Amino acid sequence: MALASALSDGVLALTSFACARALVAAEVAPPARRSLRGAALGLGLIGAAALCGTLRFAGLEGLAWLHGALSGLATAAAMPTIGAAALALTWPFELSPRGWGRLVVILVALAIGAGLAGVAGLWGLAIGAIGTCGVIVGGVRGLAIDRRGGALLIGGAALVLIAGLAVGSEGELGPFARLDVFHYLLALANLGLARGLLGVARR
Repeated sequence: MALASALSDGVLALTSFACARALVAAEVAPPARRSLRGAALGLGLIGAAALCGTLRFAGLEGLAWLHGALSGLATAAAMPTIGAAALALTWPFELSPRGWGRLVVILVALAIGAGLAGVAGLWGLAIGAIGTCGVIVGGVRGLAIDRRGGALLIGGAALVLIAGLAVGSEGELGPFARLDVFHYLLALANLGLARGLLGVARR
């Protein structure tokens, strides 16, 4: 199971970093570029947590604490930044570099505060849901900008919801560990989210 989880986390790490790189490298107008880079930060956090998980499940159990910390940070910040990017790209407003910086600082501070208060799991679920709803709203709006891009945003958000609410990360799902299915669904979701953001950003 550990090696299977290392593999699934490795796939998640590779897709997350590849998607983040594609968003950063996209040639779009400056306002859209800022939004894509904000989303890339969220995907990078997922990738960092997944890479740490790969090493942990491959035998470096001493990284368990770091894996947990990065996973908590990714849960609290990834979908909110991706959701903010989806909204900024599909509504007539934009976040300045300072605005993006403030958003990230606020998300990190709230995640740390939730951890100190002992409600990190509940906070991660709540803020992740808000971010995912932002992606869905942006996707619906994006249908009028780029139909495929909007649909991919909605589909990516749906996969995130299925992974978190229907699959989870504990126990078994038939012959597979739920954690591994969770990782693969998130990898697919990230591909859809990145492609959807690129689609609406280039129109």
